Amino acid sequence: TPHGAIALSAVVIVLMAIALPIKDVASATDITFMILFAMVNVSLVALRYQKPKARRGFRVPFCPVLPILSTLCLVFLAGYLFRLSAIAWYVTAGWIALGLVVFREYASKREKEETGARALLEESTIEPIEDPVLVALSNPNTVEPLVRIACAIARERGTSVIALNVVRVPAQLPRSEGRRFLDRAEPLFDAAVKVGEEMKTAVYGSLWVSSDVNKGLLEAIEEKQPSLVVLGWRGYTRARARFFGTTLDPILRAAPADVVLVRWRGKKVKFGRVLVGVTASPHGRLALEIARAFADQFKAKCRYLHVIKRGTEMDPATERAFLNEHAKDGPPLDLEVVQARKTADGIVEAAKETDVLILGAARGGILSQMMFGEKTRSVARRAQSAVLLVKRKAGRGQTLLRRLFTEQR
Repeated sequence: TPHGAIALSAVVIVLMAIALPIKDVASATDITFMILFAMVNVSLVALRYQKPKARRGFRVPFCPVLPILSTLCLVFLAGYLFRLSAIAWYVTAGWIALGLVVFREYASKREKEETGARALLEESTIEPIEDPVLVALSNPNTVEPLVRIACAIARERGTSVIALNVVRVPAQLPRSEGRRFLDRAEPLFDAAVKVGEEMKTAVYGSLWVSSDVNKGLLEAIEEKQPSLVVLGWRGYTRARARFFGTTLDPILRAAPADVVLVRWRGKKVKFGRVLVGVTASPHGRLALEIARAFADQFKAKCRYLHVIKRGTEMDPATERAFLNEHAKDGPPLDLEVVQARKTADGIVEAAKETDVLILGAARGGILSQMMFGEKTRSVARRAQSAVLLVKRKAGRGQTLLRRLFTEQR
């Protein structure tokens, strides 16, 4: 029980009652409650906008008009009390400021210690893994394709795989409560290790707990320092003002590693026919690297595609040179050039006869590359095949800018 806070509050209330006139004490109490209920109304409107489909036991009528009117009335009444008792406002402001200082210097740090992300279960290795491939697991239905993709890339890079599962524990509970979810994580790890054994790749499980899944993922990524991260995407998001979702967006912006975002369709895991969108960019180079890994590990037949707008006479010589440079000492690779009214339409049409489509992030400046681009996301949603969206690790300057941008979100 918060006996310390109750005792301290009692002392402060007694001192205020002794030192101040009862009118000022009552006014300070009224102002505090008015500010409190104004914040409740503002939070109600914000939650209705941010999570419109969340389940609620009660819906406020005439929202957001009624909460906004209530907020304005409360602010007006609180301001009007300044004419009756200026001291009450000074006391309230001081009390709020003191509470913020205490929260910043003590409570928030204590909360982070109790509820921040940490590893709860780790499979030990004889030697530290250098530049591992990290695959985040949560959905049992996508464990096999995600782990197979991670293993193929890991074998190509000569490293191992870390299978990560982050369990969300409510902020008011200690992190040790995450042990109750061990039975949910073990089947994921067992399935991942089984796939690793089939592909002759070492797979190590890592269970983390956090009050915030995306922060837990980022902290695990920073600690493990993987060269590449494999993430699953369901193909849509319910959150407004989000590109791929509240969990994925911060990771895609700030992860200090290459990222492969996978939208897997169907229950069958097939890599026989692979289509690669060719763009002369660092992201395009990563897409070609993954295609080569699939060709080596799954004996996949790869096609290389470049789409241009119909009616243009642009010669994709840059893309051809880029593709042949990737071929190295092997035979030249054929580049299919397709004309379409819209680039996304051409890619979706070409992907109908493939098992896996691999696309790089959008080209452009730093801000435009924080995400994959609207066209790329549109293709990932519409394509009938499985889709891999790949993004090369950013430089230090870009990573710093992205983290600053993420924190502002």
